[in-house]
Amino acid sequence: MITVLDASVALAWLADRADVTEATLARHLFEEVDHFDLLVPQHWRVEVANGMLRLQRAQLVSPAKVTLFANQIEALAIESDKAHIPHRWAHIRLIALTHALTAYDAAYVELAMRSGGCLATFDRKLADAARACGIPIFGQAHGIAEPIAAYG
Repeated sequence: MITVLDASVALAWLADRADVTEATLARHLFEEVDHFDLLVPQHWRVEVANGMLRLQRAQLVSPAKVTLFANQIEALAIESDKAHIPHRWAHIRLIALTHALTAYDAAYVELAMRSGGCLATFDRKLADAARACGIPIFGQAHGIAEPIAAYG
């Protein structure tokens, strides 16, 4: 099964989510990762690296745990999207505008649409936008989005 992996799920492998259901889903996906065809947008590794830095700077995880996690992530069969992004910009911008997403998040929706995969995310707003585009969400039943953020 093609699964577009959002950084929120990958980072839950490093630091447990407060929501027990989300923490369980993240652990399940990590334990069964070999049974999924994981696909990510080109910016995913930078987004995950930024999340690791934020967790380490907030002293929620140790530097040693971050290093171990980075090595584990690199060992996984996670495929980066090979499509030339400029050809996708118009569609990504339209998704972002339609659903009040960042372009980064809209890239996940666009990739899931193009690949025919589901989206693994804990971002409610992103999940709602994906559902509105007909994309199934891995393990997320709720449909209430977080408040719209203002991006300047």
